[in-house]
Amino acid sequence: MLHVVVGENAERASAAKKIIDGEIKKGKQAVSFSDSSFKKETVLSYVGGADMFGASYVVHLSRVGERADGLDFFSQDADVLAKSQTTFVVEENEITKEFKEIFQNVGASIVEIKSVKANFFGTLTPFQLVDAYNTRDKKTSWMLFNKLMSAGASAEEIAGAMIWNFKNLALYFSAQQSGGRPTADALGMKPFVFSKVASASKHFSDKEVAEKSFELSSALHRSHRGQGDGATLLELFILKSL
Repeated sequence: MLHVVVGENAERASAAKKIIDGEIKKGKQAVSFSDSSFKKETVLSYVGGADMFGASYVVHLSRVGERADGLDFFSQDADVLAKSQTTFVVEENEITKEFKEIFQNVGASIVEIKSVKANFFGTLTPFQLVDAYNTRDKKTSWMLFNKLMSAGASAEEIAGAMIWNFKNLALYFSAQQSGGRPTADALGMKPFVFSKVASASKHFSDKEVAEKSFELSSALHRSHRGQGDGATLLELFILKSL
């Protein structure tokens, strides 16, 4: 069984969580993979349904489509995921027409969150926090973090946007170091995203980006293992890394 939830806001995360919580109530165990922790062989090991101990699962795949091998994975294995007794929940910021056709062709349930609703603090997304972070504005970054959390955003969603930003910065620096001039087309970025990354690169070094990306990913993994509250770890990261 395959569910796909798409959108750049807290509603997307809420919609995916609702599906996952529904499966947990049926007795399934939740397993989550992000774009950074994804391993094809491990994910596919859940396709067979219940394991030897009778445990069944709901597998959450967060932003795997943003990986360089994401399109290949889904084009090759979306049908296998859709036919499995295991429930797979794919969560993405956006999907291309090609991606959407892959999911449609295997009969996946697709939910697209088209708009961001205004809340008490106005219309907020984690990418506004990313923009503030990219200028090394600690005060605004921390303020937006708290507003996002109060408005119902999840730590996972905010951290995902920040890790996505670090990945883009790493690509930009890598292109610079190869001797070429980075361009949106060469890096596979939309012009709007590329312009923001190019601007952010003036405020960070490639070494800093690698270190911060590792620190944030490590904090996220610790929260998944129950070694700390995700929101608290993320807030500490924002305050200490700027």
